[in-house]
Amino acid sequence: MKPFKKLQSENLGLVLTIARLFFILGTFGTLLILVTLVFTLSGGGFMNTIALGAVYMQFLPYCFALIVTACLLAVLIAAEESYRKQTRKPVLES
Repeated sequence: MKPFKKLQSENLGLVLTIARLFFILGTFGTLLILVTLVFTLSGGGFMNTIALGAVYMQFLPYCFALIVTACLLAVLIAAEESYRKQTRKPVLES
């Protein structure tokens, strides 16, 4: 799975790599938290389940923030690439 695989950038290659890394980390973290939460809720005592569930759920907003940041970086890269292609055409036609 390669996120943003159709997105290419001539000038912001490092930012694209960071966006892909953020998306993978956020997705992996979210899945890990949800799987761990399901296993925690399926067994153990009631108080133990509440405590562990609260600990795991604290990190869920950070994973979502990583995914949102990755998407915003991808939007920035796409806008820059579109702008670069639009400004390059008049220069090449001259």
